[in-house]
Amino acid sequence: MTDQYPPDPDSAATIQVEVAYATPDRQLIIPMQVPIGTTALDAVRQSGITREFPAIDLENDPMGIFSNPLNGKDWPLPGEYRLQEM
Repeated sequence: MTDQYPPDPDSAATIQVEVAYATPDRQLIIPMQVPIGTTALDAVRQSGITREFPAIDLENDPMGIFSNPLNGKDWPLPGEYRLQEM
């Protein structure tokens, strides 16, 4: 990983993420490849998930990773990049 923080957005380094949303009736998981340094909010925007769930309010709805609350708008810290078995 580079010492530059936040990472250069033109960097070729990427990570695999999944943007997920569910209602009692429906679940959608969108796998994506995003540049390292992408915020959770940016990934959600890029996923297009709001086309499927227009009720999502990106500015006010809470975000999380596996039910752990997440700001989503801040740059992720280098230690927040970790692999999780799926």
